[in-house]
Amino acid sequence: MKKLLMFLLFISGQLIFACNEMKDIGCFIMVEDKAPLVIYFRGHNKGRAELANDELFDSASQVAKKAQLAQLALKLKVNILVTGSSRIIVTKTLLENYDFDKLYLAAHSGGYYGLWKTLEDKTLFPHLKKLIFLDSYYSESKQFHQLIADLSNNDIPCVGYLTEHNLKRFNRHYKNLGCTKNGPEGFQHSKDVNRCLSQFIQGNECHGQNISS
Repeated sequence: MKKLLMFLLFISGQLIFACNEMKDIGCFIMVEDKAPLVIYFRGHNKGRAELANDELFDSASQVAKKAQLAQLALKLKVNILVTGSSRIIVTKTLLENYDFDKLYLAAHSGGYYGLWKTLEDKTLFPHLKKLIFLDSYYSESKQFHQLIADLSNNDIPCVGYLTEHNLKRFNRHYKNLGCTKNGPEGFQHSKDVNRCLSQFIQGNECHGQNISS
């Protein structure tokens, strides 16, 4: 297995984020060999879906730091691949140097597109344990919905949370696919990524919280 080291520094008791560049993809947080793998498809970068290759590492690092994904990886003993744009597609070939027996695909916001196109590579399915939607119920595509339905029929659940702007789409499309509904009350589009992703990976529900005005 390709060796990637994750450097973590503790300064005054604080965990300092570090992530390793994965060329033309984003960055990779590695805690230990053969740990479960989470692929995190980031949303648009300031409204941009397409980024140049030399922007992907910085883009992935920024969102991983904001969502505190290194801390989550260390806590749950999982490795996390973070894409640098919402249009990145992860193929089996890209993962051939990594050993894992459990795979979680998680998309935040516009990252649903990378998730959708990655799901079309069905060679990843034997390892896939769960689809996680982090307020990313945007797609109206029947093809995407059919992929989710096929996975649900094979006991691969669809879980996630949503905010008000995704409620109608969820009820129109994803509810009938068996996706669990958490929200919209008490959820925020980006601020709930870390806590809900952690809960969903562990097999728990993610409950809304009081949001101060």
